[in-house]
Amino acid sequence: MNKQLNAVPGIIPALSQLRTSITQHVLERLPFYVYPVTASVRNELHWHDYFQIWYTVSGSYYHTVNGERRLQTAGDIALIYPYTLHAVDTSSSDLESTRIISISIAKDVYDRNLLPVIPLTYSLASFDNFMLSPFIALRGKNKERADELCESVLSEFSKMQAMIESRIISYLNSLLELCADAVNTRLIKQKVHSAYERTTQINNSVHFITGNAAQKITLSKASSTAMMSERSFTDKFKQTVGRTYHSYLTGVRMANAVDYLRHTNKTVSEISDECGFSNRGHFINACTDTFNMTPLSLRRYFREWSALYGEAAYAKSRSFAWLFGWSDERLAEIKRIQSGLF
Repeated sequence: MNKQLNAVPGIIPALSQLRTSITQHVLERLPFYVYPVTASVRNELHWHDYFQIWYTVSGSYYHTVNGERRLQTAGDIALIYPYTLHAVDTSSSDLESTRIISISIAKDVYDRNLLPVIPLTYSLASFDNFMLSPFIALRGKNKERADELCESVLSEFSKMQAMIESRIISYLNSLLELCADAVNTRLIKQKVHSAYERTTQINNSVHFITGNAAQKITLSKASSTAMMSERSFTDKFKQTVGRTYHSYLTGVRMANAVDYLRHTNKTVSEISDECGFSNRGHFINACTDTFNMTPLSLRRYFREWSALYGEAAYAKSRSFAWLFGWSDERLAEIKRIQSGLF
């Protein structure tokens, strides 16, 4: 599995910049933005504050989410949660035979209408796996139904002001239920549901690791929270969560580190200590392996992107102006230019 990104840090290609800006602009006025991907795209690692669904009707393309680069083929769906780092690459796709539908949903609409449906309908084990894995494969009748639902969302959105929001939400709820069904099926094949107690023990370990990632957690300590031997715990953890224990622990620490990089001015060494990395070098290596950027490059990227394209960040422009030596007037000018493009 290739975790290296085909991106050049710090430079945002014009097409992806324009598409991201347009999406943000539309979601300020409408609850959704839906479009078929018709042009070749190879964009930078980026994040946004809205939820996205990328569905492959036919053909294939590459999608990188949190450092995992995955070939998406017909029936595959990628769920991009708010603030998730991801990148799309259709540069090697045959666009004549490839059909990809991108659905962006304003975060408040997703939080209010879509997120509550899944945990109420599906088991805790299914819900945990559903949230942990951004990639889900729909096949057979599920794929046919997903095709129909995504095309219906696109058709309804094309009505723009005349679209019926509740109808799109209904389509999307049905689509997410298909995804949860697929996760349930996968877990059943792994015999997770047939061993409910074992699944509960692994969930206990997941919650322990998530809540104590800043501390020194050994394999012995983690396995003891599940009341399993280290070997059994290692196997069952990967079966249940879909990632190895070490990969999950590093992922939690990196997620916490990203939050520090985005929202504080703590040094690399301070963040390394705060997040539980054994030393500064280990943190830098983990960051480079995950994002293909050093921590300082990642912080610079976040702040550049937020200052230039984030509406909420612009409201705090005084906090970002010093990064570029910009005056408030310069930031206002950039904002006016952006607004005039759409």
